[in-house]
Amino acid sequence: MSDLIVSDEGEYWETENRDTLIEKREFLQGKINALAGGLEAAKDELEGASLDEIVARIEQIAKKLHEG
Repeated sequence: MSDLIVSDEGEYWETENRDTLIEKREFLQGKINALAGGLEAAKDELEGASLDEIVARIEQIAKKLHEG
């Protein structure tokens, strides 16, 4: 397949560096876990909220995690 294009955020395809892949995977899993924790903490305040309010709160949580 001469026209195969691989997109690999873990950089394993290009480098075959397993340590980098593991590091990037752990970083991403940490961010996913932090977002899940933020959403869990906001669960009660979002009860009965509109879709726009929920989306705004998710954005707020994500921004806070990105900055911190």
